Amino acid sequence: MTLVRKPLDELMALPHAIDRMFDEPFFRPSGWFVRELELPAVDVKTTADAILVEAALPGIKPEEVEVTVDGDILTIKGAWKTEVKQEDAGYVRRELSRGEFSRTITLPSPVRASESTAAFKDGMLTLTLPKAASARPARIAVTSA
Repeated sequence: MTLVRKPLDELMALPHAIDRMFDEPFFRPSGWFVRELELPAVDVKTTADAILVEAALPGIKPEEVEVTVDGDILTIKGAWKTEVKQEDAGYVRRELSRGEFSRTITLPSPVRASESTAAFKDGMLTLTLPKAASARPARIAVTSA
């Protein structure tokens, strides 16, 4: 069996390889100053008509969350607040997140922000972002000539 290398295929795969490279913590500037655990975890799912985003925001009230969409950029902001004010005295380990966070995600396609919905239940924020008409797949009927 002979393997044939296709330089064009390798060239076309380059943008995907670069995107994957910037997903690594070393290349994310936020990872240099902010622990990765301080950002809310998100799941992004796409369907034919919408983009669904779930963000884990335990301990945060819905009115303390700000969600903005600008084209294909989604930003979720908020703050983990603590009622008890204690200094570090006595702590052996501290992993619970405290303070403000801002998570910005590039969506796979533009959305109609004015028609988007947000639901908050049990610490989970669920966003339904309808895709813009230009981003939806269009079906073309095939007829005989």
